[in-house]
Order: sequence, then structure tokens, then C-alpha cells
Amino acid sequence: MARIPVKTIKGNVSILYRRDYDVNSECEVGGVEITIRDHEASEVIAVIQLSAAEYCRAAMGNLVDMKCDVSVGQLERVGKKMVMLDLDFPVGDVSIMKRKDAAEALLDSFTPNGWVADRSFRSQNSFFTKEDTSEWAHTIIRSWV
Repeated sequence: MARIPVKTIKGNVSILYRRDYDVNSECEVGGVEITIRDHEASEVIAVIQLSAAEYCRAAMGNLVDMKCDVSVGQLERVGKKMVMLDLDFPVGDVSIMKRKDAAEALLDSFTPNGWVADRSFRSQNSFFTKEDTSEWAHTIIRSWV
């Protein structure tokens, strides 16, 4: 009997072979990482880790109900659409060398409730000076609706 999905969403899947070197056995070992991403929410839903042998058995159609490591997260965002907005806020009268620290310290106080802000201020567009010579920071905030 086939299982009926509760909800169908658009997704993306990545299947990557991970190669490592085991110093204890002095041989190459590896595994497969399967990442499932919700396309609309742009969030990773699950990451599945299989050994190379398990993946080969699955590819041959002989892997059923195999125990494996599955990391899941951000499930409250699944099926929702990610909305992005610009957020500009003043960082005060600080030197160029200190404005990144000032922006990181002030970011939470300017981020609206329910939104998540990018915390990186490394691009050339992260800071700007207004006509009144005040220093401002720029970042992107996201919410899922």
C-alpha cells in the first residue's frame, strides 16, 4: 500500500559523495550525503548520511528501512515562502574600523520580531554614509509566510 503524502512541496535534492582518509586503517573511506531543501523557503529540511556501501546497496534497490543518521531542522519554515527585505539602520558616530562591531551590537534592536537578519557585514554595500554624514549599516532580513 502506497503512502499518501500529507503535503507536496517543491524541493531540491543534492547527493554528494564525501571522501575522507582514515588514518587508523590507512585507507580511503567515504560516504554519501543526501541534502533535501525546500525550494520556496530556501531551507534545508533534512541531511541524510549513508556509508558508501549503504548507498551502493540503495542504488541496487536492496536498501529498505535501513537505520541512518538524519539531521532535520527549520521544519516550521517548510512549505512557506521566504520574504526578504532590506534593513538600514544607524550605527552611530564610529570609526570605519569599529562600524562592523557597532552594527553587530545594534542589529537585534533594529530587527523586527519574527524576522531573521543576516549577521554578516563583509560586503562593500554593508555600510554607507548619509548626506548628513551619519554612518549607516545595510543588511537583509528574512521572514517565512
